[in-house]
Amino acid sequence: MPDLYVIEKPEGLIGKTIAHIEMTRFCDPLLLTTTDGGIMAWRTCTDEYSGMETDIYESHMVEAHVFNSNTTKKYLIKNNICTEADINKFIATRIEERRLYHKQLEKQREEHDKAEYERLKKKFDEEAANNTKTD
Repeated sequence: MPDLYVIEKPEGLIGKTIAHIEMTRFCDPLLLTTTDGGIMAWRTCTDEYSGMETDIYESHMVEAHVFNSNTTKKYLIKNNICTEADINKFIATRIEERRLYHKQLEKQREEHDKAEYERLKKKFDEEAANNTKTD
């Protein structure tokens, strides 16, 4: 089975073979899967000002819908779109990506805080030096 990934733009479907479309009557969102492991979710809304509008779900929203829904997971496994191992691997990969992202953000925050500390320290040291000269 191929690795699972989320398709976030319609252009991502170009050249892909669609394996399954879940369009149940009251389903929100609609779910599309490709033979190479791509998953795309969208919903269509009616707005009184702009008419019909299609919102394509971002990866975290697709992840929440697909992998928190036992019905959807069972359907994907039953129809050989993916296996339980594929789903677990995808979830583990996403968790690791988030961990690395948060680690990078923390590092950037620390660098910013250190630079801000140095700037303020320099400013107050200069002010203290100017105050001692005038006294």
